[in-house]
Amino acid sequence: PDHHRPELATTYTAPRTDTERTLATIWSEILGVDTVGIHDNFFELGGHSLLATQVTSRLRQRLGVDVPVRALFTSPTPAGLAGVVSELGTADEAPLVPVDRDSGPLPLSFAQQRLWFLDQLTPGSAEYLVPFGLRVRGALDTGALGVAFTGLVTRHEVLRTRFVTDGSGRPAQIVDSPWSVTPVMHDVRTLPTADREPAALDIMAVEARRPFELEGGRLLRVDVVRVADDDQYLLITLHHIVSDGWSSGILARELRELYAAAIAGCEAKLPELQIQYGDFAAWQREQLSGEFLETQLAYWRERLAGVAALELPTDHGRPAEREGAEGDTVYFSVPSEVAEALRATASGQGASLFMALLSVFQIVLAR
Repeated sequence: PDHHRPELATTYTAPRTDTERTLATIWSEILGVDTVGIHDNFFELGGHSLLATQVTSRLRQRLGVDVPVRALFTSPTPAGLAGVVSELGTADEAPLVPVDRDSGPLPLSFAQQRLWFLDQLTPGSAEYLVPFGLRVRGALDTGALGVAFTGLVTRHEVLRTRFVTDGSGRPAQIVDSPWSVTPVMHDVRTLPTADREPAALDIMAVEARRPFELEGGRLLRVDVVRVADDDQYLLITLHHIVSDGWSSGILARELRELYAAAIAGCEAKLPELQIQYGDFAAWQREQLSGEFLETQLAYWRERLAGVAALELPTDHGRPAEREGAEGDTVYFSVPSEVAEALRATASGQGASLFMALLSVFQIVLAR
């Protein structure tokens, strides 16, 4: 997509206040749209929940206001969100700064601790692996690929972090020195042509489900499956405790730069990182502590007091402990008149109704 404002139902109206101008500028930067009007809907311009968190982060930096992400869903235009901003007080937060690495192991962020707990609960599970499979046609320099991934590991501490437990059973993260990444090579070129593709997919399916050990570190794997001399699959597997949806875009961009530089025999032109994820984890723990944390916990204790466990009717009995993620999807067709009605509601104000209807028609049966 180009950077021009798309055709929207609303006409363009220029910002009128400093807050609206700041909001329009932030949206333009994040969405890559050159012109943003005060009545333009963030999500109609291409926004989504991950980008919404970027908006709130930049508002905190530039206006000193802590805007909850949900506010962008209820007020998705600069004009509407400016009204929300005017009602909020200044965010009272300590700055996010690098933490002294000599002071001992770093804490886990709350998101990391959830994943660590789940790994302790069901060790060896592959449910929280994040695999990316790419088809690479043409020449692939695996040496340069290894150099590029080594550059990523060197650049991002979280990719060389081990998650260990202290004597009291509390988790902490330890950052290891950079390690050299060597892609694991698989070759199916000796098989008959018709068998190569299925064999390559089988190899990737096995590798994508092979679990990591959080205490052992090296929560990144790189596999290359050669299908032909100029045709191969590249499988990148990480654990969710060191990667998420936003990270994937960053890693993809930097991998491209590092690989191109390795091919050219020069240094990649990437900006130096001032903050690592461990710095954020320490900052988050410091912010969500003491009286503020107790206030948050007290709110939810009061809200959840006396709430009965929710027992939904199911198609058959469920075991006391969940047995992995096996399941199936049922595909079905609907009469043409229903399909036409769904298509008709997919425009304008009916889009939310369309999505609601789709959610009703999507049936997933858990085995």
